[in-house]
Amino acid sequence: DGDGNKDTFSIELSGSNEELWTLSIQDAAGTVVRNFDVENGEPKTLIWDGKNNSDQIVPDGVYRFVAHSRDRALNETTAQLDNIIVNTEQPLVNILVNDPWFSPNGDGVKDLLTLYPSVPVTSGVTGWKLQILDNRDSVQKTIEGSRPVPAEIVFDGKDSAGSRLPEGSYRGRLSVEYQNGSVPTAVSPVFTLDVTAPTAQVKTAYNAFSPNGDSIQDTMIFEQTASPEWLWTGEIRRAGSSATSTPAKTFRFEGSVPEKLEWNGRTDQGALSPDGVYEYALKAMDRAGNSGTSAPVSFELSTADTPLLVTVN
Repeated sequence: DGDGNKDTFSIELSGSNEELWTLSIQDAAGTVVRNFDVENGEPKTLIWDGKNNSDQIVPDGVYRFVAHSRDRALNETTAQLDNIIVNTEQPLVNILVNDPWFSPNGDGVKDLLTLYPSVPVTSGVTGWKLQILDNRDSVQKTIEGSRPVPAEIVFDGKDSAGSRLPEGSYRGRLSVEYQNGSVPTAVSPVFTLDVTAPTAQVKTAYNAFSPNGDSIQDTMIFEQTASPEWLWTGEIRRAGSSATSTPAKTFRFEGSVPEKLEWNGRTDQGALSPDGVYEYALKAMDRAGNSGTSAPVSFELSTADTPLLVTVN
């Protein structure tokens, strides 16, 4: 089929010097499709390019090679090579990934990437190979085997030497070898290896506030910085409450967090939170499954009047 793999078939021959050797390729019905006759000589190794006597590619199928000669004394000999398969089919393959992000850091979250080969034509497969390519198309790891091609291939993020690959973008290149010499290939979508956890810092503008409507420190102001992530969540909880309890207030920020955040003391339902000590913290899980949390900051919410004592003498 002109792809450079098994485009020709070699037949090794040896024999005596005769006036005529009739050498032919025949189809399954015995019809001669190609002649390689030798006159006044010995049969030698020949190469068949899959074409007939009209220089056209023969149809896919099973063929045989027949060598025959008869000398002047009527001594006759015949040799035959059966089961020569011509197959010009060019199968298509594909490969997908279960997730475009993973973090092979051993924390149990998205540590592995699964690739899914799609090989519709399984007949004639002799082997397969998956190469992990970096963003320069350099091969960092090769996983290979014989038939059948597995339905899933798990990649642990390590190179051929067993070391974790650097953070970055990668692709998987699947090659499937067939008996007829065809080697269709496919490249997966890009996937990203990321083991860097989100980071954040928060602090309060003051230690306490009183959302009582007197226009004096009616809101708590948080100053915050964080790495850009898919989603940050800010939670205000009563100090000492369980991490699984419902927060008094939840904020969500896509991409980056605002440098300043203001809270008026109201819950997600709009009610004024009870007086007490609260904590605020940021947390995030990035697309690769890395988790990060800021250190919580404590502050007090108090709406009670402060008694004033005046004495005279």
